[in-house]
Amino acid sequence: MDQRSLPYRAARAVWRKFKWLRLQAQLLRDHLYDLRRFGAWSHGTDADKTQAQALHAIYKSYHGVEKGLSLSEPRPGFGVDKIAFLMGKLRDYRTKFDPNGVPAATSALQSYQAFNAGHAIKNPTLETFLDKAEDDRTGGTKPVTRDDILAITGKTGADFFWSRHSVRQYADTPVAMEMIHAAVDMARKTPSVCNRQGARVHVFADAQKALSWQPGNTGFGHLASRALIVTADLQAFSGTGERNQPFVDGGMFAMSLLYALHAQGLGACPLAWSMRADKDRDMRAALDIPDSEVVIMMISVGNLPDTLAVAKSHRMELEHYMVEHD
Repeated sequence: MDQRSLPYRAARAVWRKFKWLRLQAQLLRDHLYDLRRFGAWSHGTDADKTQAQALHAIYKSYHGVEKGLSLSEPRPGFGVDKIAFLMGKLRDYRTKFDPNGVPAATSALQSYQAFNAGHAIKNPTLETFLDKAEDDRTGGTKPVTRDDILAITGKTGADFFWSRHSVRQYADTPVAMEMIHAAVDMARKTPSVCNRQGARVHVFADAQKALSWQPGNTGFGHLASRALIVTADLQAFSGTGERNQPFVDGGMFAMSLLYALHAQGLGACPLAWSMRADKDRDMRAALDIPDSEVVIMMISVGNLPDTLAVAKSHRMELEHYMVEHD
């Protein structure tokens, strides 16, 4: 058919419209899939259904106490309503899930009480709540000096960051699981919204079991020793305003983990998980990834060979990244 003919052009227009409508339908299905999962698993402010939801709600609340105490000039007696809310949450948690409660939250309340006592402010309800509670000192604040920080940061310069590459060549030796544990342990220090720590790492000793679901590792995934799947637990987040926060917190954790793997002398390559709902659902079933967790990325991991080639991955100039404002 002549491409200039009216029937041909009409057929092309119909085909483009069909493709557009098909794309919109797929987007709608995928958004509804995400909407259902966020609605089912994110925690609320009242009755949380799961222990994880209740725990993250408590972490969100008690970290507010820590933030208040970490200001240069905390206001004596601050946050009375929030303190009452936190005590109620802790009582419910002890009743429904764990009689030991959440020691870090109790410790933060003890620090709050001690701060107020120093300003002759009493809270009888809080005093009763904390009566006989052990102080494990996991919550509250701690003193840190500038010299303490600089003594550590002075050992790590720009060279460390510029020496990290996405590695797609690995030695034919298994990565010791202790090295993976050490890297994840370092990544635990990643900041998260209200210290809720929703990030998770699923570690696969059989790398191919996980990587077979991700098409971007063709040609090198079979060489990897381990595979990691970084996720973020929706139970750590609440409200429509936090609908994208799992990807922020999970992405920050993933980058910390990549640097931690680099610090362990391992080669690693981040692998995007940008899949349709049906593919995501099938992968979860095959790899036992909970419905409550959002998949952020996969990471292939292996020992470094003696010599290897890495992509130069040219970076744009600093001005591309940074916008200065008055």
